[in-house]
Amino acid sequence: MKFTDFVDIKSNLSDFNPDWLISVCKRENNSKRDFIFVNRIQGKHVPARPQEILHLFENLRVTITKDNRWDRKENVCVISFAETATAIGHYIADNIPNKEYYYLQTTREKSNEPLLVEFKEEHSHATEQVLYGDLQKLKNCDRILFIDDELSTGKTILNFIEKLNKIKDFKYSVASFLNLQSKENQKVFEDNNIDTYALIRGTIKDMNKKIDIEVLPDIEDISTITNEYYHPKRNLVIGTEEDMYNSILKASNLEKGDRNKEEYYFQASTRSPICPSKENEYILFNRIRFVSAKEQNRKVYLYNLQQYNKVILMANQSEEMISHNFSAQIYKKLRPICNQLFILPYGK
Repeated sequence: MKFTDFVDIKSNLSDFNPDWLISVCKRENNSKRDFIFVNRIQGKHVPARPQEILHLFENLRVTITKDNRWDRKENVCVISFAETATAIGHYIADNIPNKEYYYLQTTREKSNEPLLVEFKEEHSHATEQVLYGDLQKLKNCDRILFIDDELSTGKTILNFIEKLNKIKDFKYSVASFLNLQSKENQKVFEDNNIDTYALIRGTIKDMNKKIDIEVLPDIEDISTITNEYYHPKRNLVIGTEEDMYNSILKASNLEKGDRNKEEYYFQASTRSPICPSKENEYILFNRIRFVSAKEQNRKVYLYNLQQYNKVILMANQSEEMISHNFSAQIYKKLRPICNQLFILPYGK
């Protein structure tokens, strides 16, 4: 199942072949769309080298800032969408050349920060999203730059803009790895003066297309993962759900500073349920399930677990929470696949 079997590609500004970069997988129990596009080096569902992840992010930044529509004199608020696009947005915000920027990310979590906006992400498995932040800093911005991994219809953006327009008359732009809007949806954006930037543009051939595969159950006994792909100098850094960016930078710094030339990979846990399978060329070949560090009743997943030398999990919770409530299940789930396991607070 190639990406181009599902999408007619109109343009590609990335350094990557779309059929290599993007895989097609089956959503679990999602009636809105049976398939989902999984990025090989975004650092979410598939373990990826940190330098490749950052190279992909840089591709998108260049696409935005080299465009003649981009005004470096504007104050910009970069808003990335949880949970998949948080790291992308954070990278873009840290590296855009505008004189001032304010970075925010949407969340499905509760926060003590001031609430700015509530809206719905219509296509998602978890539709409710909120935005917390400093209202005055937001008002000081001229343009909102939304960052997402995929722009399908644009309805989520329009829902968001409707709420933001009550705060101020902003200018709006949207940047994404994939822009799969139909001509009708593109026209709506154009009529509302919403600029779009994308690495890959195309249109979905059939939104109702089904994925027919043999679905594997979740792995309950992690020790059954074999040493088939084990390499003694391969390590894994794991981010948790929305908290990805600092963990990617951690993985990158560890690899750069490793005197033994060990390899480091990064991926993040996710609340997104995607079906694993051993079908030929299907990219997600196993899945484990555990309880989130953020919410006791939430199931989260990790995909494509293999054997590693070291595994470093970074969780955005207090050290007390990590040591007492979270580490026991993580130790049980991950210790059998590595020689050493470390659990660190996010950002350390």
